[in-house]
Amino acid sequence: MDIHTGLSFSFNLRRQLGMDLEGMDLEGMDLEGMDMDTHDPSAMIACNPVSTIRIQGIPGFCLRPFAATDAPRLAKLAGVTSVVRYTLGIPLPYSVDAAAEWIAGLESRFSDGIELIYALSLRGHLVGSIGLIFEPEHQRAEIGYWLGEPYRGRGLTRAAVQAACEHIFNARKITRVYGLCFPENTASHAVLRGAGFRREGKLRAHIVKDGRAEDVVVFARTAARSKRRPAPTY
Repeated sequence: MDIHTGLSFSFNLRRQLGMDLEGMDLEGMDLEGMDMDTHDPSAMIACNPVSTIRIQGIPGFCLRPFAATDAPRLAKLAGVTSVVRYTLGIPLPYSVDAAAEWIAGLESRFSDGIELIYALSLRGHLVGSIGLIFEPEHQRAEIGYWLGEPYRGRGLTRAAVQAACEHIFNARKITRVYGLCFPENTASHAVLRGAGFRREGKLRAHIVKDGRAEDVVVFARTAARSKRRPAPTY
């Protein structure tokens, strides 16, 4: 949702990840000049079941496992008001130590098979995150995400949500993926609609943020509506 999932020590994936506000564009950024390989593959979380998913049509963009070396950029990109306002549990300020602790805790949460958490990477740089919490008894999963401010406005989140859904529908016995958005986060509503989700309604006073009960809007996509085409991996 404008929230995301995960059960960790300081905050969870349902809380760490959130649906982003895709308002800012990349005009003026020298993406071609970016280092293509700034994360260290040897530092990626051990026993990580997350396979890298390449996004077709966006050069250098992929969903990959988090690495320990992502901690500084994770703290920098997620620890800002525009991310925190639409997520639950991300501290502000967000320290590098807290980000490193969250990354280190991913392995234990992967082991139960209930979560998948991806780093969004553009030309070798962490730019955001996306993840899913599975409810296998009901063959469904909740999706959540956030994107760093400098990378918004180019359809990256929509492409990531689309690829994650196609991958999960093909790789797991999942028939429904849903996301929860704050009513005012209309940019995230557009992201989900663009990724094939339909608005299903509003849950009143469904979550508590900053001590206040808040409504959320429910969007969902089912496997029956998916093209069931596996996303490319490498």
